[in-house]
Amino acid sequence: MTEQPASHRFLSGEENPVPQPHQDDPFIRGLWYVAMPSRELKPGKMVAKTLLGDPILFARRSDGSVFAIRDLCPHRGIPLRFGRFDGQTISCGYHGWRFDGAGRCVEIPSLVDQSQANVARIRCGAYPCADRQGLIWIFMPDAAVPADAAPDAPEPFPDFEDDAPKAAVTLLYESDYDNAAFGMMDPAHIAYVHSAWWLKRTEATLKIKEKAFEPADRGWRMAPHPIRNVTPFHRLLGRDVRTEIIIRLPGFRIERVFGERHQLLNLLAITPIDGKRTQMFQALWWSMPWLDFMAPLVRAGARRFLSQDGDIIVKQNVGLAYNPRQMLVADADAQMKWWLRLKHEWRAHRREGRPFANPVKAKTLRFRS
Repeated sequence: MTEQPASHRFLSGEENPVPQPHQDDPFIRGLWYVAMPSRELKPGKMVAKTLLGDPILFARRSDGSVFAIRDLCPHRGIPLRFGRFDGQTISCGYHGWRFDGAGRCVEIPSLVDQSQANVARIRCGAYPCADRQGLIWIFMPDAAVPADAAPDAPEPFPDFEDDAPKAAVTLLYESDYDNAAFGMMDPAHIAYVHSAWWLKRTEATLKIKEKAFEPADRGWRMAPHPIRNVTPFHRLLGRDVRTEIIIRLPGFRIERVFGERHQLLNLLAITPIDGKRTQMFQALWWSMPWLDFMAPLVRAGARRFLSQDGDIIVKQNVGLAYNPRQMLVADADAQMKWWLRLKHEWRAHRREGRPFANPVKAKTLRFRS
């Protein structure tokens, strides 16, 4: 049989142009990630990002709805970010091919008869996305769950369903996925890495901590417990101030501090950019309206705190360049071990087509911090 010319094969279109990950893909797919704060994507505008190694173009329609498509034109490969967005469709800056929010080609200007190219079958690829609670979420498909079978976007955080974050920051870490995640759950580095006028910890002030942990959805939870060192801020939340922390795949740390009157919610979310860079996002919500005027100070403090983690990772990279063996020790590093087991189990259950079995077991950890 004579092979058809490449142009003819191309014009027949692609039904599923978003490539499926290779078996050694270092990322966790088949889950929702935080892409950016909602405020970064204005109506009628586009924002291009690389997430999990995929080139993605986000756009917000004139009516406020958002969509995400693969940022490559299937014609000649130029990124669609260099084209124009009319509030509904994106036209390629090279030849004017236009694509809608589902990634479907709707026009090829150079063709007299659009049916000659079977335009309706040509795709650039699209990703499910949602704008909820001041965050833009994106679902990164895998072979087990393609884009058109994505589950619903994450439910809003309780008690803040209709609220955007009071303060939010986004930083770029020169770090791989795992080392960025370790920073979210490592209790032993705080005294050595983080410094501020309100956080004066040294080796002499390290105290023995004993925390109960239990399995949770796609991760684990530090069970709610009373805060021992109650500060004046904690007293503003009311009596019986407690806290809980949840770590969840694909990279969320959700901390809730609550009393009888008010509560504070702190979200850390990591989204890999590629094998060497990770986006770290922090958002805070609180129920005290009189604290809103301090949002700029809270944002500055959060940026400083995250920057200190980013700086120590840059220094760590100097050593990692020699590919050293690394150690995870005792209870202080137990959560990092759990993280690696969770990732392994997630990939295994996808590969084997079986239910996810959380490998984390209830345990009380003791460490100094």
